[in-house]
Amino acid sequence: MNPANHHITSDRSSDNGSDVRELSLEESEARPSPSTCPVMGSCDSGERFFNRRRTRPTTIGRLVLADDGSCSLVSRPALPPRQQCSEWLQNDGQHDDDSELESENDGAESVVDMVVSKRYESGGARTANDCCWRRVEAGTGVLMNASAGKEKAEGSALDDRDQSQRSAGSSVVPRPPPLRHGGNYVPPGAFRMRSAEHERENNGSDTESQSESEILEDNSTLLARMSRVFRAQAIVEARLVDEEKGSQRSLRLDALNDSTITANITSPSFDRSTSSGPLVEALPMDEPLTVRAFFKNRKVRCLICFLAIAFVILALGTAYGVRLSSASIDKDDDDNFLPTGPPTMVGDVDLQYFVQVGVPQHTRDAFRRENSPQSKALRWLQNNTLLESYDLPRRLQRFAMATVFFSTGGERRWANTSGWLSDDDECNWHQAADACAEGLVVSLTLEANNMKGTIPLETSLLSTLGSLNMRENLLTGFLPTTLGEMTLLREIDLFDNYLSGTIPQQLGFATSLESFDLEFNMLAQRVPESIGKLNNLKHLLLDRNALRGTIPSELGIGSRLETFYAFSNSLSGTIPTTLGSQFNLKDVRLEANMLSGSIPSEIGKWTKLTDLNLGNNTLTGIIPTEIGQLSMLTYLDLFENQLSGSIPIQLSRLTSADWLYLEKNRLTGSIPSQVGLLQTLTRFWVYGNALSGSLPSEIAQVPTLMDLDVSYNELTGPIPSEFGLLSNLESLSLEYNDLTGPIPSELGLLTNLTTLALHGNRFSGVVPRQVCLQWLTGKLDTIIVDCSRVTCLCCYCASDLDI
Repeated sequence: MNPANHHITSDRSSDNGSDVRELSLEESEARPSPSTCPVMGSCDSGERFFNRRRTRPTTIGRLVLADDGSCSLVSRPALPPRQQCSEWLQNDGQHDDDSELESENDGAESVVDMVVSKRYESGGARTANDCCWRRVEAGTGVLMNASAGKEKAEGSALDDRDQSQRSAGSSVVPRPPPLRHGGNYVPPGAFRMRSAEHERENNGSDTESQSESEILEDNSTLLARMSRVFRAQAIVEARLVDEEKGSQRSLRLDALNDSTITANITSPSFDRSTSSGPLVEALPMDEPLTVRAFFKNRKVRCLICFLAIAFVILALGTAYGVRLSSASIDKDDDDNFLPTGPPTMVGDVDLQYFVQVGVPQHTRDAFRRENSPQSKALRWLQNNTLLESYDLPRRLQRFAMATVFFSTGGERRWANTSGWLSDDDECNWHQAADACAEGLVVSLTLEANNMKGTIPLETSLLSTLGSLNMRENLLTGFLPTTLGEMTLLREIDLFDNYLSGTIPQQLGFATSLESFDLEFNMLAQRVPESIGKLNNLKHLLLDRNALRGTIPSELGIGSRLETFYAFSNSLSGTIPTTLGSQFNLKDVRLEANMLSGSIPSEIGKWTKLTDLNLGNNTLTGIIPTEIGQLSMLTYLDLFENQLSGSIPIQLSRLTSADWLYLEKNRLTGSIPSQVGLLQTLTRFWVYGNALSGSLPSEIAQVPTLMDLDVSYNELTGPIPSEFGLLSNLESLSLEYNDLTGPIPSELGLLTNLTTLALHGNRFSGVVPRQVCLQWLTGKLDTIIVDCSRVTCLCCYCASDLDI
C-alpha cells in the first residue's frame, strides 16, 4: 500500500457544537506515512480508517498521534487497556451513530434482528477483556426504543429514502422494552438493530470514489464522555445467529443512554445482502439480581435439587441407623437375658423330632426368624438342664409358656416374672396356686401383669389348659385362631386389652368353652355364627367393642347361656326371637347399639332374668305385657327408645323390681296405680314422655322408693299429701308438668329429701314452713319453684337459675 493512494479529509462540525473531525481513507497498495497526517491538521489517538475500495467498509487501521505531533496509521488496533478501551468504545459509538455503511445491494438497508442475552451494569462489571475485541468489520447498529415508538441514535440522521426502505424491509420482530441503566431488570425479548447503507457513486469502475466520514472527538470531549459512560453505561453481550449459514458470532452492545445502543459485530462472515438479517439470541440481565431471577437460574435450581436429595438421603440414612441401633439394643437385651448357646439341634435327636413333628407348621415357619418369640423360646428350651428328662408333652408345655413370655414382653415389661424361664417346674412359676394338676398346666392366670404384645398361636400347645386369664393388660393384635383347638378350655378372660380384628370362626370348635369375656377391647366386624355351636357357653361378654352387623340367631340354639353382654357396640337389626329359647338367661344388656324393631314377646320366657337393659336404641312398638312374667327381674331399663303406648299394668307383677327406667320414650296414658305394688322399687323414672292424668297416691305405698322422677310430662292435679309417707325418698322431680294447687306441708316430713323440683307447674300459695325447716335443719339443700307464682324464702327461683 502506498501512502499517496490514501485520501484523507477532515470536517470539524457536529450536532452538539463540539469539534469533531470526520475522516475517510481509501485503501491502496501501501500504508500511509506520517506525512499524510498534516492533511488533517492534527490527529487524535484511536482514530480509525475504513477501506473504501470494497462494497462494505473494512477497518484497515487506526491513526496514532506521536510525541512530535505527527500521526501514523497502524494496520490493526492492539487490545487496549481499561482506560483506552473506554476511549475505544466512545469513538466507536460516535462513529457508529454518524457513519453510513454500504450494503451489497445498492439502496437497500441492512437490518439486524437480535435478542439481548446478557446485560451488565456499568462500572465494576466490566473488565478490560470484556471491553476489547479483535476487529470491527461490520459497522454499527441502533437499538430501537419501543417506548418512544421511533428510532433514536446520537449524531445520525436517515434520509427519506432510508426511511422508506427501512419501513419496507422491517421485520415482524416486536420492538424491545427500553434498556435502563441501574437496577431495573430488562425483560427478555426480540430487538431490532439496523445498519445503514453507505452512499457511493456509480462511475462504472470497481473502485469506489465515495468518501466515508468518521467522527472523531477531541481529547477533552472524549475524557468527559468517557467519564459519563463509565458511570451510566451498561454493556450487553449477545450471540449472533446467522440464519442462512447456521453459524453464531459474538456481538457487543454499548448502551449510551436509555434509548440507544451501539453494536460492534465481530463476525467477518456476516452477510448484509439480505433484508431480514441475522438474529441475536439473548436475555437481558441486571447486576443486582432479584430473588425471583436468582431462583430462575438453572445452576441455582440444580444446586437446590441436589441439596434436597442429599437431605432426604441423609434423613433416611439417619432413620435407618436409629432403627438398626434400636434393634441392636433389643438383641443385646435378649442375649443378656437368655442363656447363651447356638440354636442348632445337632446331636440332639429328641429335639430334632420335637421341631419336625412336635410343633405345627406355623411354628416351624417362625423358627426361620432369628429374633421371633418362637426362636427365643427354642434356644431357651435347648439350654434347659433337665431337657433330656422331659417327655414330649412336657417339652411342648415349657416351650409354649416360654413363647407366651417372649411374645408379651416378659423379659422387659412384666410386673412379676417370679420363677419364669427357670429350671424349676413350670407349675411353680408365678400364676394361680391351682395352676397345675399332675404336673400339667390347667390354668394360666397373668391378670394385670403389664403384658404388652400379641397372644401367640403356640398358646394352643397347652393342650390341658382349662382357663386362660390375661385381663387388664396391654395386649394387641388378633385373637389366635388356634384357640378353637383347645378342646379342654373352659374360660377365656381377655377383659380390658387392646385386641383388634374379628372373633375367629374357629372358636366354635372349643366346645368346652363356658365363659368368653372380650369386654372393653377393639374388636370389629360381625359376631360369628359359629358361637352358636358352643352349647356349653354360659357367659358371652362382648360389650364395649366396635362390633357390627346383627346378633346371630344361632345364639338361641343352645340353652345354657346365662349372661349376654353386647352393649356399646354398633350392632343393628332386630333382637332375634330365637333368644327366647335361652331359658337360663339371667342378665341381658344390649343398650347403646342401633337395634330396631319391637321387643319380642318371647322375652317373657326368660323367667330367670334379673337384669334387662335395652336402652339407647331405636326400638319401636309397645312394651310387651310378657315382661310381667319376669318375676325375678330386678333391673328394667328401656330408656331413650321410640316405644309408644301406655305403661302396661302387668309391670306390677315385677315384685322383685328395684330399678324401673322408662324415660325418654313416647309413652302415653296415665301412670298405673298398680305401681304401688312394687314394694322393692327404689327408682322410678318416667320423665320425657307424654303421660297425662294425675299422680297416683298409691305411689306412697312403696316404702323403699328413693328417687321419683315424673318431670317433662303432661300430668295434672295436685301433689298427693300421701307423698309425706315416702320416708326414704331422696329426690322428687315434678318439674314441667301442669300440676296445680298448693304445696302440701306433708313434704316437710321427708327427712331424707335432698332435692325438690317444683318449677314449670302452676302451683300457688306459699311454700310451707315445714319444708323450709327441712331446708334449715335437714338434708334438703335444693328447692326450685316459680317465684312468680309461689312465695318462698328458702327456695331458688327457676328464672334465676335459667332452667
